[in-house]
Amino acid sequence: MSLYPDAEVLIWWGMPTYRARSGWVALGNQKHYVSLYNNGRRHIADFKAEYPAIEAGTGCINFRDKDPVPITALKKEIRHAMEDPR
Repeated sequence: MSLYPDAEVLIWWGMPTYRARSGWVALGNQKHYVSLYNNGRRHIADFKAEYPAIEAGTGCINFRDKDPVPITALKKEIRHAMEDPR
């Protein structure tokens, strides 16, 4: 992961997970989408408000193949989850 090249990479709950500082993000592959999980719903609140058409759960963002992937916004959410894990 280019944002955190020193992140610890492990399999957690069956998903590749990146841990750095006090936070983490994980990738999950489902039948119809790929999910980015993090350590709390507040980390994706801004993303959900800005991209309401992209499905999001309590602590994850679900990307279907038809969804655009807003890289800049996604990087912001990853930084938030990694650096402010509360």
